[in-house]
Amino acid sequence: MADTTAADEARKKRNGWKVMAAVLPVHVALAALTWRDLAARDDGEVRGSKRVWRAWSLLNTLGSIAYWSFGRKPRSEVMTLGDVRIHQEFAPR
Repeated sequence: MADTTAADEARKKRNGWKVMAAVLPVHVALAALTWRDLAARDDGEVRGSKRVWRAWSLLNTLGSIAYWSFGRKPRSEVMTLGDVRIHQEFAPR
């Protein structure tokens, strides 16, 4: 009975490493894309603090997913006037 338990524990540990090996590249790729997007955007194009989004995306994969879902302002809210980006609230009418 003890041998079966040790074998089960070894199998669980191997499965844990397999899951980690599958999730880690996804997390790193999403975090890198998030950081690149944050670097390319002005403060007015992001909901909240860029520093907070960077930290949250680094801590877990859900942080990056939340940024892509909620942290970016839609293009309809940000207008461009030549090379200058103007938030819709301040755009001339």
